[in-house]
Amino acid sequence: MRRSREEIKHALIFGIGGAFAIVLLAIAIISTNTDPVDDNATTRTVENLVPSRGATVPLQAPVGIELDAARRFDVQIYVDEVPIPRDEYTAGDVGLGQFIFKPGTNANGEPRSIREWSQGRHEVRVDYWPATSTQDDGPTSTELWYFVAG
Repeated sequence: MRRSREEIKHALIFGIGGAFAIVLLAIAIISTNTDPVDDNATTRTVENLVPSRGATVPLQAPVGIELDAARRFDVQIYVDEVPIPRDEYTAGDVGLGQFIFKPGTNANGEPRSIREWSQGRHEVRVDYWPATSTQDDGPTSTELWYFVAG
């Protein structure tokens, strides 16, 4: 069966049009990616993770989170499922939404609960909630990431 020029022309236009539509759909899907531009910040509430996701850091590197200061939060930091005492958050300004723990010693030379990170991968979890409530009142939000010490 032989096709006419007109049929070939229509098939060619239909094929090119279909391919063009597929390309446009792929571009639309890729361009609607809602991941934040800054991979270190995960939401509008979370402004920065310390250290950043997957970072390799020194054994006494600080760990913590920076949250939207205008919204006022309280936090609990866990490293490898161990809660860091809140009175040991040593760096940053809580009024600016910065909650940071740095291993080592305090200003009096007394050791903190963690003097330095062991070498290797460490999981960080930060629970945060509005400062007008308590952690038990809920709802609590959680941010998870890891870093590598060494």
